[in-house]
Amino acid sequence: MAKKGTQSASKKAAKTAYKNENRGSKNKERKLERHLKSHPNDAQAQSALKANSGISGAKKRSGKKHNATQRLQMKIDKWSKRSEKLMEFERPKSKKDIQKAKRDFDKDMKAIWMELLGFGK
Repeated sequence: MAKKGTQSASKKAAKTAYKNENRGSKNKERKLERHLKSHPNDAQAQSALKANSGISGAKKRSGKKHNATQRLQMKIDKWSKRSEKLMEFERPKSKKDIQKAKRDFDKDMKAIWMELLGFGK
């Protein structure tokens, strides 16, 4: 069985040629022309064909894509930094102040977990 994630040199070369020759935009243009042949009154396809002409290269990704686990881990990291800041407060002197600080901390932690689990929106 082949290793997962490896790619042969021929496949890499084919992808590079596809990108360099602008085959993606050419294929999109051909597809739109074929569609317009059977649906000549489609204004949306006509505007897409005009917008596509002159575009070169492959589509660009807007940024890094993260799966659900990575997004959750990023949220946990963000909120753990916030909870560290909450823990750095100066210890209160009286018993009443200690109880109030505990309530505030518990309230903040509850808000953190509610947002992490998606209930805080």
